[in-house]
Amino acid sequence: MKRTMLAAAVLAATPISSFAFDDVGRVISSTPIMTQVSTPTQHCYTETAAPQPQQHGYAGAILGGAAGGLLGAQFGKGKGKVAAAAAGAAVGAVAGDRIENRDVGAQPAQRCETVNNVEMRVTGYTVVYKYAGREFTTTTPATMNYAPGTRLPLEVSVAPR
Repeated sequence: MKRTMLAAAVLAATPISSFAFDDVGRVISSTPIMTQVSTPTQHCYTETAAPQPQQHGYAGAILGGAAGGLLGAQFGKGKGKVAAAAAGAAVGAVAGDRIENRDVGAQPAQRCETVNNVEMRVTGYTVVYKYAGREFTTTTPATMNYAPGTRLPLEVSVAPR
């Protein structure tokens, strides 16, 4: 109160149109202003996919059998030539079938998904304070993310009407 009276006396003695000075107000209460903040983050992991069953084909067995039969016929004489051709056809058919219908196997694949992390943050305070015998309410800026304490710094401006 003494500062306010001093400021009024200085203002009365000074021939200027306005006057400002620093002072403090007594904090009565301060309530945090909470805001929900969502921060997206990416979560990645490796997944091993099971091979998909494929339809069984017979072209490999047919081609392998024909190629094996021709190759086997190049060996032996007489009935041995027929036996070699038959053995070559059987081996070729099995080999051709395995080549065409082999399983690819499980393949690792990287998967990523965006996850929203939601949290509550203080984005200011609603402050009720007393100055010069009167109560005032103000909201602190978001940059002030701490409670004001028991005293609130003020800039007091005085100007004639």
